[in-house]
Parts: sequence; C-alpha cells; structure tokens
Amino acid sequence: MLPKALGVTGVLWAGPVADGLAFLLALALIIYDIEKLKKHIRKEKAEMENVESENQNEKSELEENVAEDMSFDESNDILKENIQDDDKLNESLM
Repeated sequence: MLPKALGVTGVLWAGPVADGLAFLLALALIIYDIEKLKKHIRKEKAEMENVESENQNEKSELEENVAEDMSFDESNDILKENIQDDDKLNESLM
C-alpha cells in the first residue's frame, strides 16, 4: 500500500510500519494471555484453598476419632484393672 501511494519513500517506510503493526499485535496478544493466566491462577488458588480446608476438616475429624479411641482404650484398661481387683477379692474371700 505504501509503495503505491508514496513511491520510493513508501518502500522505505513499509518496513518500519509493518514492524510497528506487528509490535502492536504482539503486545495485544501478550496482554490477552497474561489476563488469561491471571484468571487461571486465581481459579487454581481458590481450588487449593478449598482442598486445604477439606484436609483441615478431615484432620480434625481424625484427631477426634483418635481421641475417642484413646478414651475407649483408657476405659478398657480401667475396666480390666477393676476386674482383676474383683478377682483378687473373690480369691481372698474363698
């Protein structure tokens, strides 16, 4: 277009004009991709926080279950001690 309109001067200006347009197009595409990446990163971060929250809930439930199991084991130990004491008392009475 420039060579036809401006002759030899158009030929000289065609290269820099094409470079400028290529730069603007590349800049627009880079900005678009950066925005897309930011959106993807925000989505991944939200998913990670959700997973961490679920893991924390599971950890709390597991800790509660372990505490209940320990309490149950302690109760069993006390019950066994009481049974042994009763057996010894019964033996001494006989």
